Amino acid sequence: SAARSVSAMDAEERVGSVVQLPDGKAFLHNHCHEHDWPHIPADIHLELTELLVQFNFLATVSPSINALTNLVRLSLGSNYLTEIPALPGLTKLQELRLSHNRITCISNLEHLPQLRVLDLRANLLTRAGRFSSVCPQLESLSLASNKIDQLTADDLGSLPSLCKLSLSGNQLTDEADLRVIVASAPNLQDLRITGNPVARHPNSKTMLVDALPRLQWLDDATVSRPTAS
Repeated sequence: SAARSVSAMDAEERVGSVVQLPDGKAFLHNHCHEHDWPHIPADIHLELTELLVQFNFLATVSPSINALTNLVRLSLGSNYLTEIPALPGLTKLQELRLSHNRITCISNLEHLPQLRVLDLRANLLTRAGRFSSVCPQLESLSLASNKIDQLTADDLGSLPSLCKLSLSGNQLTDEADLRVIVASAPNLQDLRITGNPVARHPNSKTMLVDALPRLQWLDDATVSRPTAS
């Protein structure tokens, strides 16, 4: 295909393929066996704004990715990553998807001040990070299906722009964890806590609805509020 770079065609001989599209997107796709794609090709078109590298076998991300300084959206989901890659060159990045990896802690986000969407579903996290100090513009954050069992005052931080948060499928047990959510993200519109023991507490959902005046969705159900008489 004319849309592919020379390096992409060389890579295809190893059974993977890079498909570059004229609208600034690229898809790095693998359809074969483990370790066929240990690295992202170094000379993908530098003007890319979107790169999807899902369902490969990446255990690390080469620092050469930082040459893609125009990236706005990066998806590295369903790989073998054990940490968030350092991305100091991607200062324009607004969306980072890292679901279904093996990440154990929050790190390497300090160079992403424009980040709006962060997806860390289905990893091995035991703590939530203090996102406000590194990603103050976050609007959507998913920490679902991890192993987080507590939220403290040091977690999350102040995230006034956050409107969507998913913590479903973790191990939160105490209503104090919910109070951290309320204090950190008072403007939430969509919150998911199902699958945590605390979600079974009889007053937990009532407390959240009362404390979050902009909440519209709670665990995929529409929030109903009493109408003024």
